[in-house]
Amino acid sequence: TRSGAFVDLHTLRNEMNNLYRGKPDRVIETLTAKATDAAPTSPYRAELQYYRGLIQLSAKDYAGAQKSAATILGDAMATTHQRGVAAVLAVRVACGNPDSPPADVERTLADLEQSPYVANERRTEAYDLAADYFRRRNEHSVAIGLAHRQMKFAAGYQLGRILNQIAASHDALKQPNDALAARREAVEYLASKLDPVPVSIFGMQMATDYFDAL
Repeated sequence: TRSGAFVDLHTLRNEMNNLYRGKPDRVIETLTAKATDAAPTSPYRAELQYYRGLIQLSAKDYAGAQKSAATILGDAMATTHQRGVAAVLAVRVACGNPDSPPADVERTLADLEQSPYVANERRTEAYDLAADYFRRRNEHSVAIGLAHRQMKFAAGYQLGRILNQIAASHDALKQPNDALAARREAVEYLASKLDPVPVSIFGMQMATDYFDAL
């Protein structure tokens, strides 16, 4: 509930999101001050660990970032949101590390799937990262399977893009009929959402996906 300390946490999180790439030292300094001498139930220790993980990932310290994510997932005082973003961070690290074998990506996905109360937005992001990882490895059958799992949790405006990615993977596998079927599904779905085109960034994205599918 956004009351008391959690109002401050939400406000601080927005500020840290805008800073951690350009001013990582300031982020660590700010969150360390919040976490120092905080109550055992305070969310700031896990928040500090999360942004430390993001900064480590930006610096390509994959081992450090994975350790930061694991620390949050093992923290009984971490909030549901913090556990969810930490689970996605672990997937992001595994997918971003050029030395990660597929087993690492699959393990972090399994950990996320076993975590309770992970928001659909987080699950969608994790499957998107993993599908892209396997596409880069030309393992398109695996990527297609992950994309179909992603569709169960994705927002409506994302479905056209995912179907186009599935079609591209079928093209890479020389499966033109399956590719055409995926694009037809995208066209049929998006056509119903674009009459009229919603006046929003999501409407623009769906329109772009629609013309790509056509």
